[in-house]
Amino acid sequence: MAVGEMATEQESTRRRGPGRRREASTLRVWVLAFLGVFLLGAGWSLATPYDGQPDELQHVIRAYGVVDGQINAGPANSPVRTAKSLVPEGKACFRWHLDKTGDCQAEPGSVPAEQHIKIHEGSGASGYDPSYYLYVGPVIHLWPNMTGVVLARLLTAAEMSALIASAVAVAWSSRRGRWLLGGIMVGVTPVAASLLGAVNPAGVEIAAALAFWVCVLDLFSPDAPPRKWVAMTAAWSGAVFAVTRGFGFGWMGLAVLVCALTINWAKIKELWASVPVRWAVGIIGAACCLAVAWDMSAGANYPLTANTTSKTSLPQIIIQELWVRIPFYLDGTARQVSYGDIPIPTVVTYVWLAGVGFFIVGGMILGNWRERLQIAAVAVGAIAILAVSDINAVRQGMWFSQGRYALPLLVGAPMLGAAVMGRTGVLTPRVNTQALRCLAVGLLPVHLLVLAVTMVRFERGFPTNGVLAVNPFRGSWTPPAGAELPVILLCLGLLLIGWLMWRGVPEEPQDLSDAPTRRLRTAAV
Repeated sequence: MAVGEMATEQESTRRRGPGRRREASTLRVWVLAFLGVFLLGAGWSLATPYDGQPDELQHVIRAYGVVDGQINAGPANSPVRTAKSLVPEGKACFRWHLDKTGDCQAEPGSVPAEQHIKIHEGSGASGYDPSYYLYVGPVIHLWPNMTGVVLARLLTAAEMSALIASAVAVAWSSRRGRWLLGGIMVGVTPVAASLLGAVNPAGVEIAAALAFWVCVLDLFSPDAPPRKWVAMTAAWSGAVFAVTRGFGFGWMGLAVLVCALTINWAKIKELWASVPVRWAVGIIGAACCLAVAWDMSAGANYPLTANTTSKTSLPQIIIQELWVRIPFYLDGTARQVSYGDIPIPTVVTYVWLAGVGFFIVGGMILGNWRERLQIAAVAVGAIAILAVSDINAVRQGMWFSQGRYALPLLVGAPMLGAAVMGRTGVLTPRVNTQALRCLAVGLLPVHLLVLAVTMVRFERGFPTNGVLAVNPFRGSWTPPAGAELPVILLCLGLLLIGWLMWRGVPEEPQDLSDAPTRRLRTAAV
């Protein structure tokens, strides 16, 4: 082989080698992130009784009905055909009754004959889009008991874990450094993590939003060409985002509009020239059309905009929003698990908001005026939408909004801040590594605290005399697989996630790889 040919072959190998190593590294990260998040979900799936997660009974009934043929069962609380075993004796007995433990309700399937008896039961989710329920419903239909419920929870955890792991993989391989990893970490709040172990589409929507935000920020990056696999991940997460819940396509549209504030025509042309991006746009557009068609055909699940005169004046409602409801929303994003009635320590919200604030403040300080506008638009806009929904709902005699409803949009605020911190280059990789490690140490133990308090609540209750139990391994109600296994699984998941965060960011070495090739070329000449 001539020296010139050797030089050409070595140069080709050199170019392929780092790319293959990066791909292998990214795949390993995806697998580790999936396992870590899934173990969190497995812990939560085994930690709570049936309907211990928000509205789980309503969603289980809906899932059974969809698989049984009731694709559109009507608006909220319409009767749904389901197995009698899924509506156990004592249902909803512990909702907002902290002195009641999980054993005040019979376990679904405890009377085997009831699994084969069909009844009609109202479901608050009867008008929801059927896509999520077609995914988890078959195991509930096959096993209309606690086994089917736990399997449906694990399927939910698997879907959420795949979406979050994809977000982590994109952030890990981003040319802006790994600041987005921190944005993802603060986006997976304890409330979002608890939904990993729930039969509820809200968690899937939040996970899809995380993945979609990361993909759009990567694709819109001005200093990197669009990557095929990132575009396909955007297509998948965007389609799930659009159809899973009623306003998903609205949250997604707002996310795209906000990200587009800093994009120029040259980047738009570059994106449109990419075939994978065009496919992604088509897939997401088709999903949005399906979501809109479903919403129009099914109608509103709750009549929040009906023309009913409110008994409370508008100024009083606004005062209530500013004084009470906005703090309630913030609590709802971080610590209000289950039905929001578990007395999780308030410090959880403060600690989590500190992590979120780190990225928001960092983005505001380092960003330009457009990037500051993006962050402010997401944070203020999400809260405003919750407030407007509440103001309309008061006319129907109820406060409706909860903080977790806006998480699909709110997670974008720290994401945008993290993207700015990676773009400017002011902060070194060493600072990035230190920040990720501090977040791991400060935030990951919070997940264990929230799980432990939740387990105590269902195992022993919180008596009205103020004497609180603190042992999550003993009580009158016992989790399906014992009290120890959920804690062990969650700790293993936290260790995997913590290890990924601890890996940090490699320092940028000086690229001297062309030197041997230059010498060979000189010799060839």
